[in-house]
Amino acid sequence: MAQVKVSLLDIFVAKEAFTALVNADLPTKTSYWVEKIMNRMNRELAVIERLRNRLIVKHGTLDTEKQLYSVPPEKLQAFVDDFEGFLKSVDIDMEFPLLKIEDFPPSFKPTHLKALTPWRAFSSDELEAERAAAETKTAAETALEQAEQVETSKPAAV
Repeated sequence: MAQVKVSLLDIFVAKEAFTALVNADLPTKTSYWVEKIMNRMNRELAVIERLRNRLIVKHGTLDTEKQLYSVPPEKLQAFVDDFEGFLKSVDIDMEFPLLKIEDFPPSFKPTHLKALTPWRAFSSDELEAERAAAETKTAAETALEQAEQVETSKPAAV
């Protein structure tokens, strides 16, 4: 399980992708983690929706006949700027398991994968091998650097 820092914008954008995963035929363990993530996201999305509605009231006008607020075209950009600025300005930490691409259904769209990119939410066996090789290389480089430091810190022979 990894700690992932995501913005509210990342959550807002990833909603469709996670909904697709919740509704997909996944391995049981993957379904469990996707459901847990979606439950946490739904709490955040509920707050986002309440604040979005406040911004609609702030920038919009009330249609007294329909009893609905709508944002007129001349105020739409200000609404979008406020909403997007808010979504980008708040980061939260979430625990997140690594999901395997191989577990995703064939119907999972490339746009869904793109929406999950900020989460670093998925891997494949090939990516895992690359990550392991990179970690091994880093460990080897660290050991080499430490050995070089020991060599340079030895007192000179007299």
